[in-house]
Parts: sequence; structure tokens; C-alpha cells
Amino acid sequence: MPVVIIVLVILAGTVQRWWVAAHPIGTLTSDGAVTGLMALRLLHHGQLTAYTWGNAYGGSLEAAATAAVFLIAGVGTAQLLATTALTSALCALALWRAGRHIVGEQAALVGALAFWVWPATFIWRSLKPSGTYMVGLALALCAVGALAKLKNGDRTWRRSAIAGLWCGLALWSSPMALELLIPAALWCLRDIVRLRRRLLAMVAGGIVGGFPALVFGVTHDWANLHMTGRSDVLSGFGGRLAQFFTTEGPIALGTREEGSLAWLGGPVAGQGLTWIGAAALLAAGIAVLRRRAPRCQLPMLTIALLPVLYALNSLADHVGQGRYVMFALPMAALLIGVGVERAGPRRVAVPAGLALACALGTAGLLAEPGGELVAFPAPDVAMPVNDDGLRQLIAEHGITDAYANYWIAYRIAFEAGDRARVVPDDLDRYPPLTREVAASKDPAYLFVAASRTVGAFEGWCRAAGIGYQAWTSGGFTAVQPSAHITPGELPAAAIH
Repeated sequence: MPVVIIVLVILAGTVQRWWVAAHPIGTLTSDGAVTGLMALRLLHHGQLTAYTWGNAYGGSLEAAATAAVFLIAGVGTAQLLATTALTSALCALALWRAGRHIVGEQAALVGALAFWVWPATFIWRSLKPSGTYMVGLALALCAVGALAKLKNGDRTWRRSAIAGLWCGLALWSSPMALELLIPAALWCLRDIVRLRRRLLAMVAGGIVGGFPALVFGVTHDWANLHMTGRSDVLSGFGGRLAQFFTTEGPIALGTREEGSLAWLGGPVAGQGLTWIGAAALLAAGIAVLRRRAPRCQLPMLTIALLPVLYALNSLADHVGQGRYVMFALPMAALLIGVGVERAGPRRVAVPAGLALACALGTAGLLAEPGGELVAFPAPDVAMPVNDDGLRQLIAEHGITDAYANYWIAYRIAFEAGDRARVVPDDLDRYPPLTREVAASKDPAYLFVAASRTVGAFEGWCRAAGIGYQAWTSGGFTAVQPSAHITPGELPAAAIH
């Protein structure tokens, strides 16, 4: 493949990510800010939890990587987003390296480049810090590559241990890694059995890679093996399976938008593109069954198992969130690589195929409804995309500790840096930080100015005979009571 094409596709994917970062859909939310706060906690206090704050899944490797970036490039939202974007580049690189052993050099390169610029759900999440998705996907692809080498005859003790290590790291980082690891294990099961005593090296590598998850399980009653508060796996299976075909599958293909669930280009065009994609996958599946496309076996097995594995994932009860099918998308990209390679003369088919992938990814990004993706309720009105007014209030009035709705709290805590500690009044994801705020002399309360909770909180203060000061700026209100008040002392209507 000409170097100029590779460079152009890489630049196109970089521009796509720059656009996301500059657009409202790239706005940092509290979910993403948690990763930044974890990185700061590691840098300033040497503390790092096994999983993202408040969860029993989703490893903390992205937070560790973010801490390294902060140490080199300084602390800021741009550096936080850049860490996730760089990790998405590692995903494309890992796909290329793994794909060489699955579909061949040329198809792997085309597939990795296509994945860099398609679909929109992957590109958007490339700028959405989460602590689990991008790092977990990169590690899962490394694991698939190691298993592919085993299948291709490299069954040494060293290779077996490395394969186990990647698998352990991937499973610790994200349970969605199973979307890749289960098909890959089935694909090379016979070769894994042939390892014989070298299986011990694979198991040992897995234990080392997943050691933080094992320690967490032992010390937390194996909470990481079940999702508290989620629907039962089997009782919700049918609904999630139907949801996959009507909603999540089209989102994965980039023909339906996250958030609004609108079809790309309208219902006719969007559903038409979906059917075309489904027909192409069916044709590839038939070719595999006829043994005329053996290199497509793993990609097709992954896609065939995806609806079932998705439906078994109780986390996927959330509708319209492509993150729960994203881990299988690299295998679809490898199929694109194979298809482009076989479509005709490479000098025509390769640039045309990559241009089409880039066009679909870009069109999906342009259609994304920014407000619906980042403007979460706080608690009864949307959190404004621009929170400069709140940061101004904190700086002008010397607020050092405060409570706020979840969608305000962790975001402003990260963006305010060392100036203020802000924790949620409704969802405590990291008790040590909450205890620090609770021990402060006079914590303030932060609100979206249009929320009814502002009047409810001020009314409670007046009824309780507690004086307060209130300031409003840029769509936010900060209230500083004259007495120490914790959320537990307040009626639910005053803050929720």
C-alpha cells in the first residue's frame, strides 16, 4: 500500500478526533473526569484502586497512563482527552499486528486503517475517558494476536505465558474483552490443548495479568463476579437480544446514532445501509462455511457470537450505547480489509474502500446529537456544556469544598484542580474524598441555576434558621451556608 494513503488516513482519523474534542460531543463529563481524578490521586497521594471509582469492573490502567501523561505534559482536560485518543491509536496498532496473523498483512493494514476512521461510536469514545474501554480493547486485541500466534504454530513456553498475560490484563481492564476472547479461545481451542504442560505458563501469565482483579475479589467477597443492581442475566436475555438487532447492531455499523437513535441520513437510507452491511456479513459467513475463506473464520465467529454475548451482558440494559458492542468492531474492520483486498485492483479498491469508511465515520460524527450525549440531568435540568461560570464562582468566592449533583461534582472537581474539592451529594464513588469534604469547616453547595433544587435548598436553610450567601454566574448558582451541613441532614427534595 502506498505510504501516502496510510498517512492520509492517519491524518483523517486525527482530524476526526480533533473535531470531536472541539465539538460539544467531546465535552468532559463526570464519568470521564473520574479517570482524571484517579490519576491525580495517584500522583499526589500514591493511591490507585483496582477498578474505576465506585465500580467492581473496569480496571485502572487508563488512570495510570493518564497520570504518566500528566507528569510529562501537565494536568488539564486536553491532556486527559489526549490520553484516551492515544490509546485508541494503540487499538488500531494492536489490530494491525493481530490481523497479520489472522487475515494476512495487506487485509490487516486496510482493516486497521478503516477502524481508525470508522465507525462514529469508536471515534467518539476515543475522546471519552472511561478508564476501561480503550485500554481494555487494546489489551484484548493484543491477547487475540498472541492466541493467533499460538494457532499458527508458536507454542513455546514464552509465547504461552505472554498470551495468558494479555488475557489476564484484558479481563481485568474490561469484561467486554470477552466479546473477543471467547471467540478467539474457541477458534484456537485445539491448539491450546496441544500446549500440554505449557498450559501452566498460560495460566500463570493469566494470574499475573489479572492479579489486581483476583486480589479485589478475595477482599470484596468476589463482587467483581456479579453486578449488583443489574437485571438477571437470563431474565433480561430476550430483551437485550432484540435490542441488539434493532438498536445496538446498527449503532455498531455507524448507521444509527447514539443518544437520539436517529437513522443516519433518515430511516430509508440508514436502514438500507444496515441491510447492505448485514448482507455483506452473511455472504462472508457463507464463504467461511464453504471453507473458501478460512482467514475469515475468527472475524465471522466473533460477529456470530456477538448477539449472544451482548445479550448475556447485564450491563447492556442501557439502550443506545454502542460501547457494549464496540469490542467486536475490530473483527468487522478486518472483514472490510479482506473485502477491499478482493474487490479489484488494489490501487483502486484500497483508496476507495478507505475513503468510504472515512466518509461513513465522519457522517456519523456530524450527525451525533451533542446535547443528548453529554448534557445529563443535574438533577432535573441539563448540565450546561460550558461550566466556566461555575469555575468563576469557585475562584471568586474562595470555595474550597462543596457538594453538588453527580454530573456537576466530579467534572468541576477535576477542572478546578487544587482550588476545590467537590463530591456528589447523590452518588459517592470514592468515600475517602467524600470524607475529606465532610470534615471541612464550611462546604458549599453547587447547583444549575435553573434547577428547582436551588429554591428548595435555600428554603430549607431559611426554615432551619441557617443563614447563607448565594451567587449566580453563567447558568450556575453557588450557595454558602453559614453552618456546616452534610447531605445526610437534608431532605431529599432539597438536593435531588
